[in-house]
Amino acid sequence: SLVLKLRTLSGSEITAIAAVVIAVWNGHAMRKHYRLSVRPKLKLTHRFRGATDYCGIRLINSGLGPARIDDIVITVDGKSIQNTHRDWKGIFTKVELDPVQWHITRSGIGTHMRMDEKVWLFRTNKLQESPNSTIRSLMRVEVTIAYSSLYGEKQVPLTDKLARESFIIEDEDCEEISTCSEQQDHDNPKPDSNSVQRGNH
Repeated sequence: SLVLKLRTLSGSEITAIAAVVIAVWNGHAMRKHYRLSVRPKLKLTHRFRGATDYCGIRLINSGLGPARIDDIVITVDGKSIQNTHRDWKGIFTKVELDPVQWHITRSGIGTHMRMDEKVWLFRTNKLQESPNSTIRSLMRVEVTIAYSSLYGEKQVPLTDKLARESFIIEDEDCEEISTCSEQQDHDNPKPDSNSVQRGNH
């Protein structure tokens, strides 16, 4: 049996076997550590008030490593649209916003986002409607982004709306507002003028 065989081994042989086992375990632990140390984290941040540059929605990689975009699905009122520039632009017509005023950056499948990279998916220099009106329109749009890490490991997909009901400020419905102000996610990131823009139109 294995026990009897182990009893016949010399002390040096047992030590050698133990060293191999420890080395294998350490290698596995290190590989797991490396994978965790480069895990990406994609999220959307929203700005509809108080901006000095743009209003709109940004995609941010706030994780520890690069992210590979595997798939993007956008739905309007629960119905998916094609992943093309024309259909992305058509979102604004569907939700009754002026598409001419909005610029898009459509990240293609296979695109990589660096750690801390920020990309404006949808942006405008100035809201043509009040913030609340714009928010209510964009609440109808949901985006799901599937992505993976540097090692090809699938991450939990990002699913979020282009605007949320919690962004609405009821008092504003009684006012005429023509300037943007800021509505950020939990981390409240600062505007990044050096963001890499891909395919703005």
